[in-house]
Amino acid sequence: MFLRVDDRTGAVCAARMGTDLSLDGMRLSTTRRYRAGDELDLELRLRDKPEPLRVRARVVSVGEGEVSVRFDGLSTAGRVRITECMFGDL
Repeated sequence: MFLRVDDRTGAVCAARMGTDLSLDGMRLSTTRRYRAGDELDLELRLRDKPEPLRVRARVVSVGEGEVSVRFDGLSTAGRVRITECMFGDL
């Protein structure tokens, strides 16, 4: 699954392509330099609603042109939205 992710960390908002979405985190394509441990403020553009899901995430690994992030403190409502996005209404 591919989805648009807006990285609102710092002064500049940048659109990223997100893949491998799970309840714990996801992978982001990027040209920006991140380091493991960096904290990000993200807006996930899920297909269920026009308003984004805002999440806090931490970079857990850095690869060539991508980073893997783990969500911090994702709410129950956020988990439900991600589940419905991945599997449809259960």
